[in-house]
Parts: sequence; structure tokens; C-alpha cells
Amino acid sequence: GAVKVEMSFLPPTFVLCETCRGRRYNPETLEVRYNEKSIADVLDLTIDQAVDFFADVPRLQRPLALLRDTGLEKEMQEAGFWPLWEKSVRGREP
Repeated sequence: GAVKVEMSFLPPTFVLCETCRGRRYNPETLEVRYNEKSIADVLDLTIDQAVDFFADVPRLQRPLALLRDTGLEKEMQEAGFWPLWEKSVRGREP
């Protein structure tokens, strides 16, 4: 997603990766699609969007509905953990 650039006498800075343009996956991975979405697109969904997107996947409906119904989406946004998978799947790089 981002490339760390070390600079003499200055703190390091991050620039957008030219290969993935911030999506954090290589081009081959981004070419793989499920219902017209790449893995990066799916991981950027909100809970409500994920409930709709995975409507035909019963195994995901209960956990997604639980997150939606308990209102955790708003709490997670306010705490800086959004999208939902930002910290857990993608790591802590900017």
C-alpha cells in the first residue's frame, strides 16, 4: 500500500506504492474476482454492504448480522478501526 522512504536528517515518509496504488495486493491477486469484486473491494465494504454482498453465503450471514445488529460498526469507526478488516488483515502500515 505504501512504501517507506528514508530521508537523511528528516523523519521517514510514506508514498503510495506504484504497483498496487494503495490496494496492498499484487496485480495478480487483484485480478481475482468474486461477484465482480476483488479482495481489496470486499475488505473495504461496510457491514451493511457485506451483509448484502454475502446474502447467498449462509455461513457469513450470522456473524455479519451480529455486527450490524449490535451497532459495532459505528463504534469501530469512531475508534479508528474501519474498514472492519483494516488492522486485522492488512496490518498496521499506513
